[in-house]
Amino acid sequence: MAKKSKLIGVLLLLLAAFVWGFAFTAQRKGMANLTPAQFIAIRFVLAGVLLMPVVALSDRLGRVNCHCYWKAWKDKRLWLYGSLCGLFLGVASLLQQWGLVDASAGKGGFLTVLYIIGVPILGIFWGRKTTPLLWVAVALALVGSYFLCASDGLGGGIEWCDILLILCAVVFSFHILAIDRFIVSIDAIRASVVQSLVTGVVGFCVSFMHGETWTLNGVYGAAIPILYCAICSSGIGYTCQLLGQRSVHPVVASLLMSLESVFAAIGGYFVLGEKLSTNELLGCVIIFVAVILAQIPYKKAKNNNK
Repeated sequence: MAKKSKLIGVLLLLLAAFVWGFAFTAQRKGMANLTPAQFIAIRFVLAGVLLMPVVALSDRLGRVNCHCYWKAWKDKRLWLYGSLCGLFLGVASLLQQWGLVDASAGKGGFLTVLYIIGVPILGIFWGRKTTPLLWVAVALALVGSYFLCASDGLGGGIEWCDILLILCAVVFSFHILAIDRFIVSIDAIRASVVQSLVTGVVGFCVSFMHGETWTLNGVYGAAIPILYCAICSSGIGYTCQLLGQRSVHPVVASLLMSLESVFAAIGGYFVLGEKLSTNELLGCVIIFVAVILAQIPYKKAKNNNK
């Protein structure tokens, strides 16, 4: 049963990485009409609203009566933990969008994926130990990410956008660990609703604090990217992450989610006709190897060496 749950968790996290990878183009197009804070605010609030019927359907399939449906929403842990995850996600998403304004796509992709290092390091203080085999997988994934992103240029000194992206990776690490610690004990789909709404509120607050001007033309011009990201990236992707991490070690989860960059490259090749260089292909292969290595049970690998 445990193996089946882990397999389902791995598949859900792969689906999340797949959706996020193919949503990269939509995110970039949305920035043509809206500021990063405006885009994040609308897409996440919309995602939270669209997830409400999913919660009702899930309860119906689980034969939950109306009284229990509303009682579940009164769970204080749901709002506390969901809000905490939403706060982390909102801050990380804003830092990423601001960093990508000036950073190249390659540098942005590489620095953002540094959460694969942040999760095991912060996990030490969070009470989550990482096996030697997982450390090897993390190192391989980091090398693979470098090759995948290096063709777009990673040279030059440290700039402000680089600092923003590194901070983004740190906050994403906290987000992954917070999900691992808290979401296991609560309804993951309801938590996704709360997380999305809080993330959207963070975007609205930052937008209003900066005195940004909202126009209907701007929202209308970004309607398709907003809908795609709200339904696929925010609604499906982050819900799959919450559900998937319930049975998967956070370091393994971070490695699986780092495949987002691989799927983005594959999507660019098939959808946009972008060519993959030798370094990019090598990077994809190395990351895939790292993810497969992370799935090997450490105890079995250890026994085989005796």
